[in-house]
Amino acid sequence: MDRTSKHAVAIVALLSATVFGQTSSHAFDHGIELLGTVNGMHGQANCAVELSRLRGFGAEQQASCDMNGSFQFTRVPRGVYNLVVKVGAREYTEEVSLVSPLEQVEIQIPTRKPADGNGSTVSVAEMRMPAKAKDELQKANRALAKGKLDQADEYAQKALAMAPQFARAVTLRAVILMARKDFKSALQLTDSAAQMDPMLALTQVVRASALNSMGRAREAQAAAEQGVRLGASWQGHFELARALMTQRQFKQALGEITKAMAMAPPQFADLMLLRASALFNLKDVSGARDALAAFLKERPGDPRGTRMMAALNAR
Repeated sequence: MDRTSKHAVAIVALLSATVFGQTSSHAFDHGIELLGTVNGMHGQANCAVELSRLRGFGAEQQASCDMNGSFQFTRVPRGVYNLVVKVGAREYTEEVSLVSPLEQVEIQIPTRKPADGNGSTVSVAEMRMPAKAKDELQKANRALAKGKLDQADEYAQKALAMAPQFARAVTLRAVILMARKDFKSALQLTDSAAQMDPMLALTQVVRASALNSMGRAREAQAAAEQGVRLGASWQGHFELARALMTQRQFKQALGEITKAMAMAPPQFADLMLLRASALFNLKDVSGARDALAAFLKERPGDPRGTRMMAALNAR
């Protein structure tokens, strides 16, 4: 998978290091990699996950869920842990035992309608989807997390065979097409998904990313803003920042980058590269150097960082 393909997958989730062109072998050498899924979020609310050692000593770790409810911890020592998931005002705890180099866990959030009409909501269209179709989509998400695009597509199509109007499955197929650099077809799928479920934030974020990749920044901005209004997490702000950068609205883009950084997993280095570019264009060379250093720490030798370093040195 090349750089363009990796970025396409990044819009949905920081599901695993493999998706972004990094290797997950370090998890086997330096601890356990834990991949998790919080079921029942439906892309409408952010959630935070805390992992704390239940027996023995160990520092608490924190992560954020993406809009699919996926999260990741790496380099976790073996042991027994409390896994705490916080979704809005709700909190769920599960004890997990981490032994194998790669562990997976699923947390089920009971679906309920908030009594006061506030908080996270699930669209009527999504609630009507059969449970078996949702199970197939979860398999698709896990395959995507491992960079197995063909397998992810197969599971997504199984979900659609059971539920042809399953907007989230159609959106996931759009992500797969983007990873294959078929942006036009991906955009068409997001149009179909938006008609099936206009309230699905994820669809608008994927649409924004496709439009950004096609150089259609104004349309990308509108889609990203709609995604943010519908409850998109950091990915919505990231795509909005990309669209604003293309339009040379660097100050506004920097604001969206800051919002995204407050929610995104720390491993998503592309945010720091985008921040470095925004600061560079705002003539904050010192700030740009700091952001670039943070990017290169996660992605040493990345040619994009090398090019920006050359531009900074030329100042």
